[in-house]
Amino acid sequence: MQNSEPNAASAAALRFRLEDLGAGDLLRVNGDTALCLKALGLYEKSQEGMAEAGLTGNCGFLLGNPRDPAKYLEPHEEFPSFWEWPGEHEFAQRHNMVHVRVDQGALGHMRKKPTTLLTNMTALAELEGIWGRKFSNIFKTG
Repeated sequence: MQNSEPNAASAAALRFRLEDLGAGDLLRVNGDTALCLKALGLYEKSQEGMAEAGLTGNCGFLLGNPRDPAKYLEPHEEFPSFWEWPGEHEFAQRHNMVHVRVDQGALGHMRKKPTTLLTNMTALAELEGIWGRKFSNIFKTG
């Protein structure tokens, strides 16, 4: 009988993706995940470079990614999500970042696109909680 328990390597691999993805979807998920991790790493390097140059303050940072589906889909199932990764939480806390949850559709996108932003730009916190599919008619002409 085969052990149904995931081993440590496969459990870690499933942190960011579903188990049964096709080759094309797996390539896209791995690329998206790598892009997010690279953004975190580049921010770390920018802060190190500023410190070495004797500069104070922070570089502006903004990372957007789909909101954790478990936060808005019914029933609440377990979904892999970059936003639930402990390393992302540690990064956000270490750099005084905030999570801003917004629907891109409420800002003019054709689709709802539930999104989480990770940022240190305080003005973006005003977007928190803007939900829905359509913005007002202020973007329409004629």
